[in-house]
Amino acid sequence: MRKFIKFRVVTLIVVVITILIVQVLYNKNICSFNFLRTPVERVAYPFERVFSAVVSKISNTKRYFESKDKLFEENKRLSKEVDELEKYISKIIWLDDENQRLRNTLELRDSIDDCKFVGANIIAKDANGWFEIFTIDRGSKDGVYKNSFVIFDKGLVGRVYKVSEKTSCVISIIDKDSVVGARLTKTRDIAVLKGDMELKEDGCCRLEYIPEQTQINIGDVIETSGIGEYFPKGIEIGVVKDVVNPKDKLERYAIIKPSVDLKRIEEVLVSINN
Repeated sequence: MRKFIKFRVVTLIVVVITILIVQVLYNKNICSFNFLRTPVERVAYPFERVFSAVVSKISNTKRYFESKDKLFEENKRLSKEVDELEKYISKIIWLDDENQRLRNTLELRDSIDDCKFVGANIIAKDANGWFEIFTIDRGSKDGVYKNSFVIFDKGLVGRVYKVSEKTSCVISIIDKDSVVGARLTKTRDIAVLKGDMELKEDGCCRLEYIPEQTQINIGDVIETSGIGEYFPKGIEIGVVKDVVNPKDKLERYAIIKPSVDLKRIEEVLVSINN
């Protein structure tokens, strides 16, 4: 039985190959077998269809993978362009913000009478992320003196507490040892701004000794009072973020968010000797 099946399979293969050879020869006019034309076409037709379908499938599959490779390369190229564009946009936004901060700084400088300033770069700071105490690249040779006040952007940064010939150390308004005479811009009432160990973790400071009759609300602006020897009056310090113990007039204090971002400053203006 198996031999018979093998014989039939072999016979079928031989017949198919013979028919295909005859069909090819016929199509190419190598020889003429007109009397075989019809039977050959009838027998070969199904095989030609299968063969054509297989060839077409292989061709389509090849084109699919070629197209997929092209799409993959195009996607890589576009992704790279998008990344470059995002970096470019981020840089433009940063430059725009930096330009606005510099404009604010120049406007603040021009609003302070009878003072000269020198620009300085921050070259060292504490490792905790906030600029409580930091070092600038200006010193006594540039006219910087002990207790020179320091500004940037919209407001007060702090004061110089130590000076060398080429560098100076600055204590900012959020440091625990900082004390600034302050007042509410709206009411002109006097208070005292101090650094606070806990509040500095959020980049904030504390307004104390607020007069009993003073109405103080979230969003109120705080500025220097001019009382004391370090800071001229009218320099913006920050805004009220919260009022603690508002019903107890003697114990209440306000949490102040500085106008200057003391986590991201890179340069400042320092007052110098006239």
